[in-house]
Amino acid sequence: MRNRFTRMIVVFFIIMFFCFNNVVIAFSMSFSKNNIKGYELLRTDYVDTIKSKILLYEHKKSGAQIIHIKNDSKVKLFDITFKVPTVNNKGTNHILEHIFFSGSEKYPIRDVFPALFYLNNLEYINAATDTNYVTYYVSSRDKNQLKTIMDYYLSALFHPIVYKDENVFKQEGWRIELEEMNSPLKLTGVVLNEMKGYVFNDEFYKSIASVDSLYKGAPGAFNGGGDPYIIPELTLEELLESHKKYYVPSNCLIILYGDIDTEEALKFMDKEHLSFHDRKQKIEEYILKENLTEKVYAKLKYPVPEKDSKNNRHIFINAFATGKINNVKENFAIKFLVSMMDTEFSGIEKRFNQRKIGTDFSIDFRNIGSKQSYVMFSANSEEGKEQEFENFVYEELERFRDSVLTEEYLENYHKITNNIINKKINDSLESFIMWNIVNTWSSGGDIIESIKFYENLNYLKDYGVEDFINFIDMHFINNKHSAFICLEPDFGIIEEKERVLKESLNNYKESMSENEKVDLINQTKDFNSWIEKEDSLKILEKLSNPFKNEHEKLGDARVQNKNDVYEYVWGKINEEKFINVSLNFDSRTIPRSKIHYLALFSDLLKEGFGSSNRTNIELMSEIKQTLSNLNVALDENLNCFDGNIYNPTFRISFDTTKDKFDKSVDLLNEFVNNINFKNVNLIRTNLNKLKSYYESNLINPNIVYYEIDGSNYEGGKYKNYIKGLPYIKFLINIFNKLNEDPSFINNIINEVQFVNDTVFNINNLKIGVVSDNENYKNVKKQLEAKFLPNLNSDVNRRYKYKFETVREKISIKAPSPNVTLYALLNFRASGRNYTPKFLVAESILGEYLYRNLRVKNGAYQVNSLATTQGTLAIVAGFSPVLKEQIRAINNIGNYLSDIDITESLLEKYKIITISSLANSCDEIDRAKTEIHNYLIGMTKKDFKNMIDEIKSTTIQDIKSIGKTINDIGFNKIGVFGNTNIIEDNNKNFSNVFTVPIKN
Repeated sequence: MRNRFTRMIVVFFIIMFFCFNNVVIAFSMSFSKNNIKGYELLRTDYVDTIKSKILLYEHKKSGAQIIHIKNDSKVKLFDITFKVPTVNNKGTNHILEHIFFSGSEKYPIRDVFPALFYLNNLEYINAATDTNYVTYYVSSRDKNQLKTIMDYYLSALFHPIVYKDENVFKQEGWRIELEEMNSPLKLTGVVLNEMKGYVFNDEFYKSIASVDSLYKGAPGAFNGGGDPYIIPELTLEELLESHKKYYVPSNCLIILYGDIDTEEALKFMDKEHLSFHDRKQKIEEYILKENLTEKVYAKLKYPVPEKDSKNNRHIFINAFATGKINNVKENFAIKFLVSMMDTEFSGIEKRFNQRKIGTDFSIDFRNIGSKQSYVMFSANSEEGKEQEFENFVYEELERFRDSVLTEEYLENYHKITNNIINKKINDSLESFIMWNIVNTWSSGGDIIESIKFYENLNYLKDYGVEDFINFIDMHFINNKHSAFICLEPDFGIIEEKERVLKESLNNYKESMSENEKVDLINQTKDFNSWIEKEDSLKILEKLSNPFKNEHEKLGDARVQNKNDVYEYVWGKINEEKFINVSLNFDSRTIPRSKIHYLALFSDLLKEGFGSSNRTNIELMSEIKQTLSNLNVALDENLNCFDGNIYNPTFRISFDTTKDKFDKSVDLLNEFVNNINFKNVNLIRTNLNKLKSYYESNLINPNIVYYEIDGSNYEGGKYKNYIKGLPYIKFLINIFNKLNEDPSFINNIINEVQFVNDTVFNINNLKIGVVSDNENYKNVKKQLEAKFLPNLNSDVNRRYKYKFETVREKISIKAPSPNVTLYALLNFRASGRNYTPKFLVAESILGEYLYRNLRVKNGAYQVNSLATTQGTLAIVAGFSPVLKEQIRAINNIGNYLSDIDITESLLEKYKIITISSLANSCDEIDRAKTEIHNYLIGMTKKDFKNMIDEIKSTTIQDIKSIGKTINDIGFNKIGVFGNTNIIEDNNKNFSNVFTVPIKN
């Protein structure tokens, strides 16, 4: 469910700061002189609030620009971005993004991503395609590792292997295959299959419609990822022409971040890459139309599954063009304004729900070249309510201007924004900075001004109510450069396209001569042989250079005091300001008959109830000004080695700072101990939001995973009961009852109040604290003075749960052109001796799974997970085929049995496996992991034994594990998605369902 925190920042920070994961490059540890041969220093600055020196260079020969955000961060980042407009729906930019990971002339190996991802314990590595840029980023803490990967990045971007090997285009873009003379033709390709997984995602169509209406034919008016039914129109020649035009140094920005020797890094780039390129003429950017003089009205269509509900499927869009992005301060102010309007504190969503125009109101942004726009949506609306929604938008703009916007409102939201910026900076400053620079640079803005976060926020203090009123009038109420679009559902259009495609392929095959068919069969075999060809171990070893960090030093959290009532578990850090608190209530005090209401209470508490002293808006407003990462969750807390032993826990956690902790405890007390269950209207509103969330998430494949994972052990059954099909069926049942009898809300309130009174109990409470020594003492003092005495202290019974047998083979039909496959096996349940060496085998599988599930058989999402409980899970997500994926998964045992790798490569896999056990080198994350390990029974001795077992793994151990996997087999299988694919494979499944699932 979209929680209130996300709701509040959906426009401001997901827009302004676009905060995703991030990257870095490291070379040396000192700052050198600013003037570097071969470069011109364009600009320097120092941003005190992020403790960073800023250096902006231009490479004289090639024209490449490089910005270094220089500070003492051990996390180092390298990013390179190209301005590349999306000019059609063929997916050119998206395919080029994928081809980047398919080798270069200097590194001629086909599967680079597995080498980089599975054999380098990086902070993160990825790429992203937007409507007007493509960016490639990587992050690490080790300078030598990043230097090698940066060399690959620059080599692959300027000299991709696709120029010499057409198979790369066929693999990542599209190809037609024919396996045998009597087989049907198959149209496939990684990007093509990925985009088929999104054909029912209305976000694509909402974005395209709003941009095209404001700026006809602009880059944002096309599908940046590519339309899967148009992608086959793209030729290799077109792809290469686009690369030659846009992938040149004079059209790129390189970002360096962290403790890097600037001179060494720039000299390396000059010598190895940039000096081989001449500066090219600047590429002309798309010229956007000036302001419209009259509002545009349009009716368009978007695809909806043919068997979906026909009721209330219209989408209404009101879009406003709001100016140029390159005016950083004004742009920041407008984003701040829109963010204020979109929060629950403005009341706009509440009034939208009361009007019953649709089920979901949202405000979003769209960047189109150098221009920005804001878009208001009404989803799941009834035909004929277009005018009502348009009236509602302007009424709310006027209401906000005249009644809501006050100096007090402005001041409170300024504090909330400051807290959000603190969170972003503390969580991942390098990522925060990178995405700001990328979005600002690609839009022609001032990249240095864009990262002066606090300075820009302080600048807003000069804006009073009248200034923002002027913004509302100019950019929204009186703005003629606007559009209203009605998106009408087009039921079955995708299914019809699939039928036409299938018929076209059949007709094409019928038109082929025997010789042409033989040629295509041979081409298919040649392509498959190319896929099967092993990459050079020499190059693989060169690229894979894992950083030996301090993961294996992870130890026990400190149990500070333990008695029969509650205990503290302390993860000590040196950071003097940061505090994390987690309240872990043993939820076995809830009887089995009430567990679903426990899950419901957890969902509702995320939205907030308010308290006896504050309305929910007041309370959540103060919480957002004071706390970060407030999280409410149900955790099964499986025992680290036995999934049949679990400790179900209701957890509330948050981050805060030393200066805010006293107030944090006051708010925590309001949030937990003074819940107001009397506000029936608020609870009903939040139930409606929950209903919308779960209806949209019925297309979430995880519900299949919960089922088959639950067949492994008792803890899995519990997790499935509170998150999977049983809980969804429970929700559908109570939503139906509410619809039939509105007074049923009182039954729901009574049940969740019982859960509240029972679970928030001081008995058997484990309090996790991450802090330094001084703050830990204050945490204890404040909790024991103002929070713990208010908890229930009755001694409650703790129940032992027994759940029915969960399905081992299940399929769920859902609206999608593809399917997601989950396959599991359980070593322990099969009576096999499990050791942590299985974790090393899972690390080794990364390259095999990537090649066979993704490259060969088209799955967009490929994951594997080996657990210390003795299970191994494989995921092939958004795949166009099923039989082939099952076949590839069943061959895993043979692959490991026949493995042939060097001892040095095995050593690298072992390093990666050890690193994955603690997740991060970050001191705070490690301390949180220590507390989690305590809760699941992982002692320091257990951890050391695991490390020692992993270190002792031999190649023969891996071969033996492969034989064991062959003996056990992946006998627990779940699939979710396309009806036709599932029906063609029904014999594999004992249980078949269709969503929406009803009792």
